[in-house]
Amino acid sequence: MPNPIPYSSDDSAALGALKRAAGGAVALGLLATLAIAGGVGLLLGAPTPVAASAAAIYLAAAGVGWRWLAQHLPNRRLGAANAVTITRAALVACLAGLLPVALGVGAQWTAAAGWCAIALSTTALSLDGVDGWAARRFGRASPFGARIDQELDALTTLLLAALLWSTGVAGVWVLAAGLWRRLFLAGQALVPALRGALPFSRFRRIACGWSVGLLIAALGPIFPGWLQTGLAALAVGLVSTSFLRDIIWLARTSKDAGSPRTPSTDGGFET
Repeated sequence: MPNPIPYSSDDSAALGALKRAAGGAVALGLLATLAIAGGVGLLLGAPTPVAASAAAIYLAAAGVGWRWLAQHLPNRRLGAANAVTITRAALVACLAGLLPVALGVGAQWTAAAGWCAIALSTTALSLDGVDGWAARRFGRASPFGARIDQELDALTTLLLAALLWSTGVAGVWVLAAGLWRRLFLAGQALVPALRGALPFSRFRRIACGWSVGLLIAALGPIFPGWLQTGLAALAVGLVSTSFLRDIIWLARTSKDAGSPRTPSTDGGFET
């Protein structure tokens, strides 16, 4: 087992301060999650399942993100950009809180539930570009913020796909939109050729944004079922094409598939 990366006393002090700041921010985000999810749950007649599911997903996401906190050093504070990201995480967690309703736990899925899902996901999507802008504007960009941003994109896509499947809008195939990233990361662990750094791709960025937008639109109660299914299928096609393009590019440009390479986490998603 490789030795852990040694930290200097200054690094340790900075990490301690960063953990305290992050802990406070995560706690505030949890309160926001409970407040929003509780309100949505009351509106739909299932406050407990909605709030409990949202809180569980939020805490799970916070636990995963905590593992990467050291990547934000030498910053001692999260900064405005990550505060926006935590706000977005709370909204995405509340989107997860709608899954019990979609499955008929405590309440039935209605047009009101569909509009709640659209409102939560659209607001979260509108904040997607704000955190990156704030990081650059205030000089707080870091690998930590970039990784959290990507994982939230992937989680949002998976949750939207799960809602579409649970409500019967689309078949189980729609989950592919959210599972591609997990498969890509698993592939990197098994295939060294997939661990190269990916270049910037405008198509990747467009595919990510449009696929999320299409999945949100597919939840629209005003659309006929066939159109909702078609929008979901188009989203799956965009995400699949984006990941397949990256996989093919990495395979073709790998000069030595047997040598260790630093994995890129951008595959399929870039915002």
